[in-house]
Amino acid sequence: MNTFSNIKELITALHKEQKLLIEMFKKRKDLSYKYEMALELLEHDESRIEYLLSRSVIRDNGSFLEIDDN
Repeated sequence: MNTFSNIKELITALHKEQKLLIEMFKKRKDLSYKYEMALELLEHDESRIEYLLSRSVIRDNGSFLEIDDN
């Protein structure tokens, strides 16, 4: 697992992907945020999702994504 090297890197990542995180937060009770929806929202750039996954901002739950509660 990668971690953020400093607070600025964390804040930058959260700001850059705020659109996705806002949508995921809205649907957090439904557990229904599909990977494909996230991919579409991020202009089909899988590396942006992988970056958040590798730093435990979000987690993969089958075909769904969730905000990591840690």
